[in-house]
Amino acid sequence: MRFAFTVPDGWTNRNDIIRKDHGGSGEVALGVWIVTNTYADPCQWRESLLDPPVGPTVEDLATALLDQVGRNASPPTDVVVGGYPATRIELSVPADLDIATCDNGYYRDWLQEGELHSRNPDLDSVDPSNVLFRSGQVNVVYILDVEGARIVVNTWHMPGSSEANLAELEAILSSVSIEP
Repeated sequence: MRFAFTVPDGWTNRNDIIRKDHGGSGEVALGVWIVTNTYADPCQWRESLLDPPVGPTVEDLATALLDQVGRNASPPTDVVVGGYPATRIELSVPADLDIATCDNGYYRDWLQEGELHSRNPDLDSVDPSNVLFRSGQVNVVYILDVEGARIVVNTWHMPGSSEANLAELEAILSSVSIEP
């Protein structure tokens, strides 16, 4: 499957995540994921991997994300991304959470395709995916069914993100086209 989108000047790409102001108080970013499972508690994830794993549908994943411990979540809404129906959920990391208190100093919300599904963190990849969360971060997650494949477009921003950066992020999302 191929995703295409238009990215304005000033954005960078690292590990297939496009971002602006990386690591700063105004960071904005977008990544595309194939999510295979989630954690019941993104902070205390070592013992909270869902078993059995999250089901295969958009609704299954939306429900699992909404049920995560300690997340502030918006009700799901129906939207369109790249011409495909999607479920949109806004999730935030508590502003007062000290990420260092989380397992291994990581906040992990899901596993992606190809990532180990082990409850033994020694067997997990050295650099697990989707762990660069910070307190107060807001993720807007779009879950799509693209011809039977569940795809997640994950955008995020920080409370200090400028209106201009947020507008650019929205423009990138609006420009997405998907070629199955």
